[in-house]
Amino acid sequence: SGAYLAAVAGAVGVDPQTIVGSLDSSQLDRLAQAIQRHEGWKPGTIEPIQGLAASPLGAALAPAAAGLALSGDAARIPRLIELGADPEQCREIRERAFAAMTRIYGKPTARNACACTLSMFLRASGVDVEVEYGAGNLARILEKERGWQRVPVGQQQPGDVGVTQDRLPPAGADHIYLVVARLDADRMLIADNQQASAPHPRWASGQTPTAYFLRAPGDGAGFAPFGLTTSDEIVTDDEDTNGLLIRFDESGAPL
Repeated sequence: SGAYLAAVAGAVGVDPQTIVGSLDSSQLDRLAQAIQRHEGWKPGTIEPIQGLAASPLGAALAPAAAGLALSGDAARIPRLIELGADPEQCREIRERAFAAMTRIYGKPTARNACACTLSMFLRASGVDVEVEYGAGNLARILEKERGWQRVPVGQQQPGDVGVTQDRLPPAGADHIYLVVARLDADRMLIADNQQASAPHPRWASGQTPTAYFLRAPGDGAGFAPFGLTTSDEIVTDDEDTNGLLIRFDESGAPL
């Protein structure tokens, strides 16, 4: 960190204790360029994902999924992951979900649309569920009516559904989301109604902590947990960060 700070401050021509907010536009440009040089950023290209096999997720899942004869909801999981990994598909599905919230609020909105959004993802993948508006009700349907199995936090994998619970009245399910990629036992890329685009990062221990995950029956051996390397980072559209709150320290631990 010390070497990083010295290199960037030297490139900008300011004291290392200078407040970033005090820099003018030309200094900010030099700051951005110095960060790119120090971190080794390289120009990239943006291309649409042409099916799961062409994506980093597909490359990681293919060996584990080869030769599997999946049925029922488990057979829909590859398509579910594919939808969640594609920013354009996410945008279209989320827009349909937000429009469906008109039945609740009288206008399209992302507010409280987590269950509606996940319902839309499930339906688009071929899982036969109705559009649900309550996170707890959707979790109950998947578990009690469709036989999805509970998985402890830390053992989640792509295609699982995360369920968070709060203890404040009315106590119960607070959020529900789709796991698109597992980065480690805590960090994931997920698709839901939050953030400006999807997939986006989430910590199982962060925000409202995840209580458990649900997994389609028969899917346990097919999609082993995997990690994404730096080159596999998924980048989506620019986001409005004005309302973001600092919830984690530099190591990613919840504050």
